[in-house]
Amino acid sequence: MAWEQNPYAVKISLVAGEDLSNSQFRFVKLSSSLITGQTTPSCVAVGASTDYAIGILQNAPEKVATGVNASGATLYNYGEAEVTISGICKVASGATAGAAISIGSRISVDSVGRAIAVTAIGTTAVKGSYIYGTALSASSATSDIITMVVSTTAAVLAAV
Repeated sequence: MAWEQNPYAVKISLVAGEDLSNSQFRFVKLSSSLITGQTTPSCVAVGASTDYAIGILQNAPEKVATGVNASGATLYNYGEAEVTISGICKVASGATAGAAISIGSRISVDSVGRAIAVTAIGTTAVKGSYIYGTALSASSATSDIITMVVSTTAAVLAAV
């Protein structure tokens, strides 16, 4: 069973830059643009294994209609995203070439923001991706929820 340790996890609040209701326990990254009317950065889902993730989304902010603009188009607000950037938290597991995650595995990210094991540099992660921490529990299937230690600094994987 996955667990988190709140007193030892550093979390930040960001504006969700898109509907993240299906991204709970997945890695997110900072958006390259501000949302209209906002002065703080927003976060969006990781879209490639080489994206630099800021942390792991702990809630599931939904898209909510907030009104209509002058052209008649619906305006939306995506809510607040709670993101763990350091410490012990839950994360969804992915699968790369059938690789399971073992306790103690170094963790990288797949193209949809799930955790994957890095068994040896260059074998189960894409060159140019990052190592974000260490698995504290094991996974044998895609989308299992596991526990990991998130590092605030990520090492980049070089060419082998």
